[in-house]
Amino acid sequence: MSSIAQALRDAQARLTATIDTAANLVVAAGAGTGKTTLLVERILHAVGSGTARLPEIAAITFTEKAAGELRHRLAAGLDALADVAHGRAASESGARALARLQEAGCAPGDVASRVEAARVGLDRAAVSTIHAFCADLLRSHPVESGLVPGFVVDQGPQTRRLIDPAWEAFVTEELGPAGRRGALWGRVLATVTLADASEVARALVKGGVPDDLLAKEIASLDLSAAFGATALTWADELSSAAAAQGLADVPRLWLAEAERALRDFATEGALAAQRAIDRSERLGDPPPKLGTRVGSEDQDRIKALYAKVGGFLRSFRRLDEAAASDLLEAVRPFARAARESLVRAGIVDFEGLLVRARDLLRDHPAVREAVKRRFRMLLLDEFQQSFQVSHVAVLQ
Repeated sequence: MSSIAQALRDAQARLTATIDTAANLVVAAGAGTGKTTLLVERILHAVGSGTARLPEIAAITFTEKAAGELRHRLAAGLDALADVAHGRAASESGARALARLQEAGCAPGDVASRVEAARVGLDRAAVSTIHAFCADLLRSHPVESGLVPGFVVDQGPQTRRLIDPAWEAFVTEELGPAGRRGALWGRVLATVTLADASEVARALVKGGVPDDLLAKEIASLDLSAAFGATALTWADELSSAAAAQGLADVPRLWLAEAERALRDFATEGALAAQRAIDRSERLGDPPPKLGTRVGSEDQDRIKALYAKVGGFLRSFRRLDEAAASDLLEAVRPFARAARESLVRAGIVDFEGLLVRARDLLRDHPAVREAVKRRFRMLLLDEFQQSFQVSHVAVLQ
């Protein structure tokens, strides 16, 4: 296909994605090709044509920075369209948006009134990260979600203040004279250290592990069933971290190999992850230093990933299926009790937001229908970076 023909084809596809608000569309293109601009143009066309009011549109992206940029672009787009619809100074983008709306049969006066209403309500619009969207959903339905409306999202200090002493008390009781599961713990500690068991227990507490999985009173617990969603979440975080500016090849390769091992674990099971770790030249060693060219925010993010993912993966090397089942059974009572204490305290982690929002929409048809009535349009920016579980949450 010639470059001219390709350009015409791309222009037609872009126009369709902008004005065909009745269709479900996926836009796949490389970085810097204008996907976010197209998303804003689609919102402007929907608002200007009266297809949907701004409160009926949810525009969701991956990071706080991206959400802020999306909101800024939408505000600028509404301003430009309002100017040209009112006959004031016209920008190229505003004139183009109005021309499309007029071709669709919309009068400038009608467009102007719709856009003004959108500008007034922009601060309250659902233009946010996936986590903020899920948090709002859960707070709007506290009874069904099982969370107090004033819950806080925490990945660190508040959680540790509850979990650390609880783990110490749990271990003291389990391994002390009154402990009733000495044989089980004997098998576990013959395979892993108590520090490794602590890492697995804390990973089980995270919100990516469904409540019903912790509640099941069964003889064995499948490792990938327990940690599959968490592993995919971590894999997405590793993929994002690997794009950090200034990151050298060695730590970038560590992040890539860790991501691959986690995805193998989630999709094929623990043995596949063990094979990936064994093939790796890096995952068996302590994570590499980051150097000085990586920004402080990215440094903190990657070091946190090193800590939680590195220990988790290293434990696989010493676990066969029976050992994994014993380990999970040993720490599951702690994880269940710790999860319940966090919920009572109104503390949820980022993974828990996504899982609980998914479960809320899946298990409560009335809530799902209410959300559908509230939002006539759902737009996802940076879809490829979003957590897999979040795709299910927002596409119910």
